[in-house]
Amino acid sequence: MYLILRSWRAGIALLLLLFACCVTLSGCATLPTEQTIYAMDTFITIKAYGPDASAAVNKAMAVFTTSDQHMNVFDSSSELAMVNAASGQKAVQVSADTFKVIEAALAMARLTDGAFNPLIGRISGLWKQAEAQNQVPDREQIRRALRFTDYRKVILDPSTSTVELTEAGMAFDLGGAAKGYATGAAMERLVEPPAAGDRDRGNGGKGNGVRHALINAGGNIVVFGGHPEKRPWNISITHPRNSERFLGTLSINEGAVVTSGDYERFFIQNGERYHHIIDPATGFPATGMQSVSIVSSDSLQADLLSTAVFVMGVSKGLAFLESHFPEVGAILVDSDGEIHMTPGFRERFSWR
Repeated sequence: MYLILRSWRAGIALLLLLFACCVTLSGCATLPTEQTIYAMDTFITIKAYGPDASAAVNKAMAVFTTSDQHMNVFDSSSELAMVNAASGQKAVQVSADTFKVIEAALAMARLTDGAFNPLIGRISGLWKQAEAQNQVPDREQIRRALRFTDYRKVILDPSTSTVELTEAGMAFDLGGAAKGYATGAAMERLVEPPAAGDRDRGNGGKGNGVRHALINAGGNIVVFGGHPEKRPWNISITHPRNSERFLGTLSINEGAVVTSGDYERFFIQNGERYHHIIDPATGFPATGMQSVSIVSSDSLQADLLSTAVFVMGVSKGLAFLESHFPEVGAILVDSDGEIHMTPGFRERFSWR
């Protein structure tokens, strides 16, 4: 038995071309401002082009550190941990960002009939211990933990920004949502419009002055403004069974690309792969898929959907997307390595 962790490769790698010379923006040769930090259990890189990009990148990075402080379920001082600790006792007031993520996660749980379920905190805790101990959790422990996953027993009050878990023992895990939210919110901060008194800074009305940007949060990728070389950004989709290869390249000017894969964090016992994407119906890793990549205009939506579709499987997942999110593109790799794509994804995808 052995343990393999690849959280820094969350399913897709960005194919960034080397620049032979500086990129010209607004008549001035401009190199990107680039910064990398570690937060939300992954490495986060922001690359931005523009005259005021450095300050903007700092503000965007602050979104990740704040989101980590608020929504890290394994940090006892986080808002999410406090909500979990108060289960069955009282409502807890949370920040606007935490409330928004919980609200969106519960909405997706209802829409998917629980294929996405943010109330798997107790189960994910068991599997986190399993990773550390190289040992599959006891089935009886899983069975008991499944009793505390009813997302219908959560009370939200938007007027007070409070969250209440009405049954003692219930616990959130926003691992399939928080990073997607933070990546989208960071991009909004990066390219936010100018304040009323800052419209004459000579940056073309672009607020922070950022004209082109890319954020890669461990594979949760958001791009803005097209590539500075006046072409789309090229995002490579990693092969789920060979990290040195790509399935192909997705070309987009703006939007989010998020992948959920069984190769991101897993261990192998008796020849069987146990990964981190849990089927809320069984409490065990979802089967039938190797990876799911979603392209959407909304990063939080893409994060939620990549997990939900992975759990649903190919047939149900594609039918769900077609019915509820026809504008969303997706590429699915099933457990046999067969590739399935929505029409919206196929038209922007180039095979490698």
